[in-house]
Amino acid sequence: MKSSKEIFLFYLGNFLPFVQLFIFIFVLSMMKGLIEIMTFIILYIYVLPPLLFRLINLFFKQEHGGHHFGSKQFLIWWYGTQLQLIYARIPLFEELLRIPPFLYSAWLRCWGARIGKYVYWAPRIEILDRNMIEVGDLAVIGYGAKFSCHLLNKKKIFLAPIKIGPHSVIGGDAKIAPGCEIESNAEVPALTVLMPLTIFKSNAKNTSKEK
Repeated sequence: MKSSKEIFLFYLGNFLPFVQLFIFIFVLSMMKGLIEIMTFIILYIYVLPPLLFRLINLFFKQEHGGHHFGSKQFLIWWYGTQLQLIYARIPLFEELLRIPPFLYSAWLRCWGARIGKYVYWAPRIEILDRNMIEVGDLAVIGYGAKFSCHLLNKKKIFLAPIKIGPHSVIGGDAKIAPGCEIESNAEVPALTVLMPLTIFKSNAKNTSKEK
């Protein structure tokens, strides 16, 4: 961290998920009508967070690449991540969206993700940095697959989008790191761990974009 101000802003972001949950419980306890309660739940859990996220990115554009802790780009990512953290703490919120066909894909688009047509999402999928995910038409995302478009070390954060080609299959419990590209028609086996910047080819050995 570069200054006491940046340290303060960093730790202030830690309270955002707690504040979200506190306001949710407090307002919900004051409501009585079923329609009123259901409308509030839908708007507060599923509409307000992506709307605030898009507003942040409207005024403070997130850039890919490496950024030092405490930098402006780091803090933009940090606050955007805190708005999404509630879905990692309470996975049921997202799991409910995967029951109706295509609803989860539509919700990811609200965050800025590029999702194609007829994508199948299995249960227990984890997606971090939803705005940096790109999935092609008719892709299949297997049970428990995990996607992270960021990588942290002691000094920096690295941000890069994940791209999944059309007609590809991501096996169960696969872990996809930032900057990975899965080509069209490729099949990533279950339990596979793809390192950052890997290009997973459909009929050839995998390569790294760093080479």
